[in-house]
Amino acid sequence: MNLIHTLYALPTVLIGLLVFLMLSRKGPFGFLGLLFTPPGAMIIGQVILIIPILVGLIYSALTSLDPIVKDTIISLGADRLQFVASILREVRFVIYAAIAMAFGRAISEVGGRQSSSAGTLRDLPVFSRPPYPLRPRWEILSSPWRWASFCSLSR
Repeated sequence: MNLIHTLYALPTVLIGLLVFLMLSRKGPFGFLGLLFTPPGAMIIGQVILIIPILVGLIYSALTSLDPIVKDTIISLGADRLQFVASILREVRFVIYAAIAMAFGRAISEVGGRQSSSAGTLRDLPVFSRPPYPLRPRWEILSSPWRWASFCSLSR
C-alpha cells in the first residue's frame, strides 16, 4: 500500500517521458504508431497518472469497511455476487469521490495538451474569451426578475 501512496505524487513529466520512450519508434511499442495520435500517448499517460489514485482510495474504503457489515451480508445468505454488490453499494460514495478526484488530476495535469496531425504538440487554451461581446452590467439588471435573482445571489 505504501507503493500506491508513493505513486500519488508521480511527476507528470516522468510519466510523459516513460510513455514517450515506450511509444517512440525504437521503443517496445513503437510498431503501434500511437505516439502522435490523440488516443495514444496522452490517454495512456492519463491512465497511468490516475490508476494509483483510484486503487488507493478504493482500497482504503474497502479495508475500512466495518466487519459487521460483511458478517451481516454473509449471515443473510448472500451468494458471492450479492456479497460483492452489497459491498460496492456500501462504498459507492467513496468510489464516486475517487473517480472525481482521478478525473480532476488527469484534466489538470495533462488535459491542456493536444497532438495535431502534423505530429507537433500545442497548448490548448484553458480560458478563452466568449465568442459574443459581454453585455454591460446595467443591461443584465434591467429586468426585474434578473434584479431579484442578482440580489439573492450577491448576499
